[in-house]
Amino acid sequence: MGDFILLLEQLLCADNNIRASAEAIFNQAKSNPTDLIGNLLKTLVESNRDDMKLMSSILLRQVLVRDEQTLWVAISVETKQEVKRILLSALMTPQTKNVRRKICDIVAELTTQQGEDASVVLGQMVEWSKNENHNLRLSSILVL
Repeated sequence: MGDFILLLEQLLCADNNIRASAEAIFNQAKSNPTDLIGNLLKTLVESNRDDMKLMSSILLRQVLVRDEQTLWVAISVETKQEVKRILLSALMTPQTKNVRRKICDIVAELTTQQGEDASVVLGQMVEWSKNENHNLRLSSILVL
C-alpha cells in the first residue's frame, strides 16, 4: 500500500519529470486492472488522508468510466460486484463532503452504464432517500 500511496503522491507532484514518470507507471498498472482498481479502492476506503482519497476517487472514475478503453469491461463480474459493494459501503461511512461527492459521481456513472444491473443500486438509493441519516439522504440525491 505504501508504494501505491507514493505513486499517488508523485501524480500530485508539481515537478513535471516526477509526475510524468508516475503517469507512465500508472498507465502501465492498467495492464492489471483488478490490482489497480483494488489499490484505488483500498486507498479510497482505508487512507486517513483526504488528498489520497480524492486522488483515488478521481483516478477510479477515470479508469472505470472515463477512459476511452475503460477497465470496467476488463474486470470479472465478481470484481464489478465487489467494486459496487465497496463504493456503497464507503458512502455509509463518514466522509468529507468532497470525497462523498466523488464517490457518488462514480456510483452514478456506473449505474447509468449498467442498464438492468442498475436496479440494485437504484433500490438502495431509494431506501437511503428515506433514511434518517443526512449523509445517506444526500448521497442518494447525488447518485440519482
